Amino acid sequence: MKTALLILDMINTLDFPEAPRLLKTALPAAVAIQKLRIRLRKKNIPVIFVNDNFGHWRSNWHEVYDLCTSDKSRGKEIAHLLKPEKDDYFILKPKHSGFFETALDALLKDLKVSHLVITGIAGNICVLFTANDGHMREYKITVVKDCVASNSARDQSFALGQFKGCSKTEGRTIKSFADLKASTEMARSVSLSAGRSVRRSASPSTPFSSRRNCLAQVQAVCASTNAEFIRDLERRSSCQR
Repeated sequence: MKTALLILDMINTLDFPEAPRLLKTALPAAVAIQKLRIRLRKKNIPVIFVNDNFGHWRSNWHEVYDLCTSDKSRGKEIAHLLKPEKDDYFILKPKHSGFFETALDALLKDLKVSHLVITGIAGNICVLFTANDGHMREYKITVVKDCVASNSARDQSFALGQFKGCSKTEGRTIKSFADLKASTEMARSVSLSAGRSVRRSASPSTPFSSRRNCLAQVQAVCASTNAEFIRDLERRSSCQR
């Protein structure tokens, strides 16, 4: 079972009313995420940032990072701490779930990932929605409790409560859809063999391996000029037949 680490919305301007309160818990979560990222990278676990585009539809991750590390950004300290590495992946999302209208599922399939380790903010919104959508797509889900932060203690308690234990509804026992672990426990539990396959980034020069992979490849190609994009599509049009 190959594992991937998802970091949700931690590259963030924190430009909303609840942000000062969230920052108090998001910063310790960021420190825990960074420690976990270092340990998992040593085991060749791919790291995937899944981040809001903040309504900047023409942006790429470099522009988002520059925005979030600007002097006016409340989240600049966290963004500096968690700056993506060259071989990390970065998915921009338009809504709460990391799966909604993004290439995340296609990327995970291409990486042959079946286990998602989810971290980030906010626990009761984007983390919860992404974990739920991942569960519906039959990924094994682990939420790292000290690597997740919410706007309030009540919101955090609610979010973590969705991930742990079982509930009973109309006499039926419903199992939780995610494991809940501390970051130290998570790092120990991931075997050395979990991420041995070589990470590789999607680029215009990488051959299309499947129809699902086309989406990730086309998204990467979109960064090139229109002429290059059209030539690449014509050359690789057979993957869509």
